[in-house]
Amino acid sequence: MRSRAFTTFLIGAWLAFGMAVYFAGVVNSRNVENMVHDPQPAEALRMQKLGVRDTAMLLRFESDQANRFLEEVWTNCQFAIGLLFFFYLLFGTGESKFILGAALALVVVVGVERFFVIPEMTGLGRLLDFIPDSDPTPVRGRYHVMQNTYLGVEIVKWVMQAALAGYFMTRSRRRSRNAGNQLNVIDKADYGHVDR
Repeated sequence: MRSRAFTTFLIGAWLAFGMAVYFAGVVNSRNVENMVHDPQPAEALRMQKLGVRDTAMLLRFESDQANRFLEEVWTNCQFAIGLLFFFYLLFGTGESKFILGAALALVVVVGVERFFVIPEMTGLGRLLDFIPDSDPTPVRGRYHVMQNTYLGVEIVKWVMQAALAGYFMTRSRRRSRNAGNQLNVIDKADYGHVDR
């Protein structure tokens, strides 16, 4: 029972933190856009000194740098969590090959994200840091493709995590409901059955 509680907690926490990190990045970017398009009076004065276009680029750069750092740290943590989850299921529980395969697939998805998607998106983003949105560049299209790929990988990962969490939650409930029905009565001649 404890192993199922731990696996349910681990996968649920992983899912919750992943969603929180993703939405923190979205909020960072939206805050910058809100500040640029609808600044407070004090912000508007400062933006006029530097120039609205340059201020917007500088604010976006800072936001993008923070998001890149957050994504990189979080994917490193996820890779470690994924390995811990898989090896715990492998050596600490008696789960089926299907569940072990799903846990390993989750580690593979995180590995693809960590070693292919994030570095490519980071590199393309750095090329665009100080290019104004109005200037055409082929890099912008590739960057948007990588952003959509990242979002797609995140959604696949969230669905897999939610499915595994649901499996562990329903399995532990089923086991606890039927716990009294799983007694094995031993009544063999060798054991000398005793009635009290």
